[in-house]
Amino acid sequence: MVTTKLRTSGTNLSRTKVHNLRVVIEVIRTQGPISKTEIANVTSLSRQTIQYIVAELQSAELVELIDGEVKGRGHPGKKIVLAPTGAYTMGIHVDRLSTRVVVCDLVGNVIWNRTERLDTLDITTANRLIETVCLDYFSERPREAKKMVGVGIAAPGPFNQTNVRPDDLTNFQEIGTQQNLDDLSSKIGLPVIIENDAAAGAIGEHLHGVGADFDTFVFLQFGIGLGAGIILNGNKFTGSSEIAGEVGHIIVEPTNGLRCSCGKSGCLERYLSVDALCRDMGLQIEDIDLMSKLDAMIKKKEPSLVNWLQDVAPRFRQLVNILEMTIDPELVIVGGTVPRSFLELLIELSVPLYEPLNLRRQGRQVKIGTADEYVVAVGAAAASAETHFAPALTGLIL
Repeated sequence: MVTTKLRTSGTNLSRTKVHNLRVVIEVIRTQGPISKTEIANVTSLSRQTIQYIVAELQSAELVELIDGEVKGRGHPGKKIVLAPTGAYTMGIHVDRLSTRVVVCDLVGNVIWNRTERLDTLDITTANRLIETVCLDYFSERPREAKKMVGVGIAAPGPFNQTNVRPDDLTNFQEIGTQQNLDDLSSKIGLPVIIENDAAAGAIGEHLHGVGADFDTFVFLQFGIGLGAGIILNGNKFTGSSEIAGEVGHIIVEPTNGLRCSCGKSGCLERYLSVDALCRDMGLQIEDIDLMSKLDAMIKKKEPSLVNWLQDVAPRFRQLVNILEMTIDPELVIVGGTVPRSFLELLIELSVPLYEPLNLRRQGRQVKIGTADEYVVAVGAAAASAETHFAPALTGLIL
């Protein structure tokens, strides 16, 4: 995890130009509009260094100057902000039923989106669709394409984990192999990075949704499977081997539990997920209209679905309690590709939740995300932008 101090602290050591550029961009992004003097104070860089960096960022069209607030007599001076049109990133959310694509500008505004159906979720079909969508966009909007710096893909993880079976319907680990990312990058002509869909959803909510007002929260991603993205002190947290948030594999039935694709038995995902719902109710998980059918069933108060949600509500209540006791989040945000009606009824049937130890949290423990169906794709685009512009420890390695 990149600490806040590192992200906003520069260095005057030699051969650290790229790191300092990224530090200044981060400060402008998080604290702008901001003056050069203020940037120097925050970063501990010299005013001369800041003058040079800002000029370079202006030349690259990544920042622009605006008039500062008038206070008393004299000229208000100039403030620096990111230039929205300075760079673009593409975010692609691949799940079992569809692919959602967004293009975001430098400040995170979605300037283009598109949704495509996937006939089958296999690596060849997914890669072909990703390549087609990217090249179509480059052809349609060549001006923005020239400033495209990268592509972020979000998919159900974990990636490169040997104990996950290839036939696991809740996972799409093949897309996240380094070989596949390199192949896509070669075909598209841009750097391609992979992000767990739950982590991407957390990033999207942090930038544009309910999470914007919180520094520490958990985003529960209800897709075919169940995962969590964690924002800890304002930063994405993935753990020592990048599997933090795999809450679907918490064992909740240690005795005679259902066998899970991970090799264990009694995992939460075998009871609380769309995959579990389809198994229990005999629904076809490959049905491209599955989510709209679930929405219609809930609105009609279909007894079989309502009863299923009542049965799994204690599992959801238990999961929220586990998250509160281990991570101590300010909030648990619930979202994903399932219909909003599904989440609303699940939460309704789970109330009252277990009382939090911190009584100030009572009444705001769980909220449905406010970002739209593209939130995971937006998070993937932000992850790509982070790769290119955010300061990191590697920026200090000489």
